[in-house]
Amino acid sequence: MLTLAGCLSGTTRPSIPRSAVVPGVLAGMAAGSKYTLAMAVLPVLAALVLYLPRPRILLACAAALAAMLVAFLVAVPYSIIDIPGFLNGVGYEVFHYASGHAGFAGEPGLGQLLYYLRHFLSEFGYGAAVLALIGVAVLARLDWRRAAVVTAFPVGLLWVLASQRVHFTRNALAIHPFVAMFASIGFVALHEWIVKVADRRGWALKRVRVPVSVLAGVALLIVAVPFWHVAELLRDRTDSRNLARAWIAEHLPYNQAIVVPTELGFDRRGLEVLGRRVKIVELRSARDPDSLSAHLSDVPSPAVIMVPRWGADARSPGQAAANALNGLARRWRVIKRFGSKDVLVNYLYPAAWGDPAFSIAVLR
Repeated sequence: MLTLAGCLSGTTRPSIPRSAVVPGVLAGMAAGSKYTLAMAVLPVLAALVLYLPRPRILLACAAALAAMLVAFLVAVPYSIIDIPGFLNGVGYEVFHYASGHAGFAGEPGLGQLLYYLRHFLSEFGYGAAVLALIGVAVLARLDWRRAAVVTAFPVGLLWVLASQRVHFTRNALAIHPFVAMFASIGFVALHEWIVKVADRRGWALKRVRVPVSVLAGVALLIVAVPFWHVAELLRDRTDSRNLARAWIAEHLPYNQAIVVPTELGFDRRGLEVLGRRVKIVELRSARDPDSLSAHLSDVPSPAVIMVPRWGADARSPGQAAANALNGLARRWRVIKRFGSKDVLVNYLYPAAWGDPAFSIAVLR
């Protein structure tokens, strides 16, 4: 967004330092934070081609690319300190996105484009999407050159993402501010049109004494804002492991040992500093009562255990193992439950997404 601001600022008084170097540096910093954001150079080049005098375009484009490269090297110094490691890493990512990723893959082209468009619809809603389209049209009508500069990055990035076999919605996050900006332009333009039409036709709400402009603004706000996200934004996001630590400190006697499975990724230091006895065990490999008893044989009494709610990543076999572990856990009496996300029995990081679901149960 800073790159775009630099580009638009450079169009008012075009010059190589103002229109090429400054935006080029900002584009390089963007690319240094995520390599696909190298597409930020597109609005820089578009602004140079559309606004600079023709004899200076090539020099300005070369200056912008050079400034971008220098800024990238400053932001990512290991790219020249460890050139083989950098190239191998980039090469692996290129191969990964071209070959596929289980559960996050599709045919390049229209299917991938629709995948990302559905993501924007789910995030912004149909109302904001329509306003964004109106905003793009209004911007193009007011100043087609600026519209080309502003849309160059989101269109270019979407084209790159749609051409890959792998899709992750996080790669499209940089487009979100553009959608919001276009929707805002559409909001203002549509509101002005409604007010003009109302004035021309003499519409008035005399009984309720509410100006048409206010009513139109409220109506468009309801259409534009996805209020169904409000509950999600306001919900408590405290991790279940932190809640459990506080609950244990308040409710469990000090003489009770606490068995913590390694799969939960629980930081035991918060309990140990309170003088609690913590025993770390690995439960994922226990497949029958005998092996489970062997894992827990040296736990002192009395004791409680944090019992994960096991699940499996659907992309790999493992649901049967998760079901078996959940069945073994039914022998213990549960006294408190926490969390919302299954602990995955067949994933490298079982609690990778945080807020793992588990129960505190009486072990012995």
